Amino acid sequence: SGIRIVLVLSYGADTNTIAAHARHAGMLSPGWAWLVLNDEGMASADMQSWLYLRPFLRSDMEAFAKQVSDYSKSHFNISVRPDSVDLTYSAALYDAIMLYAHAATKVMSERGDLQDGEAVTDAVRSTTIEGVGGTPVALDSNGDRIESYEVMNIVLETGNVVSSVAVGLFDAKLKEY
Repeated sequence: SGIRIVLVLSYGADTNTIAAHARHAGMLSPGWAWLVLNDEGMASADMQSWLYLRPFLRSDMEAFAKQVSDYSKSHFNISVRPDSVDLTYSAALYDAIMLYAHAATKVMSERGDLQDGEAVTDAVRSTTIEGVGGTPVALDSNGDRIESYEVMNIVLETGNVVSSVAVGLFDAKLKEY
């Protein structure tokens, strides 16, 4: 297609520096596609139209964020505003713990031993639950999570405010984009 694709493997301020260098080198013009790890530190207008992937989560995750906030305060005396909860990592951690809990319950209900690593691993790999983000939680044959992803586009809004909008979805359950 003639498009040059650049995969940027950096975080925060380093990504902003790369964007500035790319602008100076004329690498932000048509014919260039930029993919970054996540939206951490996205503050530069130079990143407009750059893409990244993030795990897909339902749009109604406010209740989960409030639960994380309340739990942090009541159990650890840490104040976290619900709107500052990192839903991607919080949901993934919650899902991993729940997947293990369901698998452990399965092992115990079959009179197995939780100290039998093979039995627990087999149960985890053969268990599927619905995650807190509304997508199935299951592992592939390598033990990696089968996950749906949103393709996010970095956009420049009025007042030079950088934000992200979803422009696509890979549905792992249907195996389609």
